[in-house]
Parts: sequence; C-alpha cells; structure tokens
Amino acid sequence: MTRSRQVGQASVEAIAAVPLIVVAVLLAWQLAALVRGAIVAQERLRVDAAAATGRSEVTVTSTVTVPALVPGLARLRIPVRGVVLAP
Repeated sequence: MTRSRQVGQASVEAIAAVPLIVVAVLLAWQLAALVRGAIVAQERLRVDAAAATGRSEVTVTSTVTVPALVPGLARLRIPVRGVVLAP
C-alpha cells in the first residue's frame, strides 16, 4: 500500500499561513489606531478652537501620539492645524 504525497499538505499550508494572518491583523490594528488618533486629534482641535477668543484670526494646532504596533514605526504622531476666523 502506497501513501499519497498529498497527506498532510493542508496542515503545512495552514502553518505557512499563520505569519501572514498575524501580519494582516497587526496592520489592521495599526490602521484602527491611526484612525482613532485622527478622531482624537480632531476633537482636541475643536475644543481648542472653541476656547480661542480675542482676535479675528486664531491658528490652533494639536498633536496626538499614536501607539506603534508594527515594528519599525516609532513615534507616530498626528499633527492637526486649524484656523478660526471670527467676524
């Protein structure tokens, strides 16, 4: 009785797919962290702009640091800037 060469092929392919799945999950998680950081930066900018009074034109800036989940991405920051024009 001879064994087929295909026995165990699916388990080898599953083991090979694990690193790809891990990388895809890390990239998706990093993208979610960036989107969340952008939303937080926008909200901070809105709060700072609402508090800015006195002149007819005020420039408001804010920076949010985002955690880096993917190796090699250190110090991810999202800078935002807005100009408030008052009549």
